[in-house]
Amino acid sequence: FKWPLRVGAFTDRQYFTDDTGQAPRFRGLTVGTGLIVGPVMLDAAYVYEWGDYRTDSGEALVDTSVRSRRLLFSAIYRHGGR
Repeated sequence: FKWPLRVGAFTDRQYFTDDTGQAPRFRGLTVGTGLIVGPVMLDAAYVYEWGDYRTDSGEALVDTSVRSRRLLFSAIYRHGGR
């Protein structure tokens, strides 16, 4: 069997605009591990993402701070793979 580990960082432009008309950028960190046994791959990852932006509600500017934590799992079977 094999035991992969990973660590990463990313930046993610959002699909909406803030009060300046620009899409905010969120940043994130991820760590993960997996297990490969023959053709089966199991994976677990933790993702932490954060970002801030300001919007105009029509009456006042609203500051929004986003913090997201996710735990993701996956399983893959590769036919004929090792």
